Amino acid sequence: MRKLIIFFAAFCSINGFSQTDSLPNKELSRLTLGIRTTTSFFDHHDYNGAGYGGHFRIRVSDQVNTEWFADYIKTDIGGLGLRETYHIGWSVLFYMNKQKADQKFAPYFAAGHCFDHAIVSANRLEDGDRPSVKRWTSAVQGGIGTHYYLTRNFNLTLSALYMSHLGKDLHVEVSNHHNEPGTETEQPHLIISDSHSTPILEGHLLISLSVNYRFSKL
Repeated sequence: MRKLIIFFAAFCSINGFSQTDSLPNKELSRLTLGIRTTTSFFDHHDYNGAGYGGHFRIRVSDQVNTEWFADYIKTDIGGLGLRETYHIGWSVLFYMNKQKADQKFAPYFAAGHCFDHAIVSANRLEDGDRPSVKRWTSAVQGGIGTHYYLTRNFNLTLSALYMSHLGKDLHVEVSNHHNEPGTETEQPHLIISDSHSTPILEGHLLISLSVNYRFSKL
């Protein structure tokens, strides 16, 4: 994965610096709408998640764009439980070159902030109980991405952002209960760690692929 990210960054840089002759600011619409799929990798519990979301972009200048997004991600925790994560936040996109009408690639660096709501639920136990815990926290993210323009108005966007959360950590532990002599039954037991005054940095990599429509200048 590290080699893929390095290759992706080099590829974006080559295409970005090959773009010249920027389009005047007045000829580009400031608004773009998009829908996307998102995959979460390298969570510190080694479970990957997948989900979907949407965003809109408001361009500030020829080389700066803003993206306002919302995502819903589900993660199966080793068959023991389910994690549901909601992201809502924003990023600033810094393009390597000024945007223009006939460009194919528009690579960028991104940095931003979001709010995160996570719900972790254990699989239903024999007694019907389904323990769960919830958490609100905030996060910062940064990474790279590129738009690929199919037409002047439609583009595909691929991005890789590393997100670091600040706050309490949610995770599942398996406790062993001895119901009968010589037998052992494993049941999931959810706990939430107490960060006290020191925040816990919980990080993961988000890979997003989106389809976007850039409105024509009104």
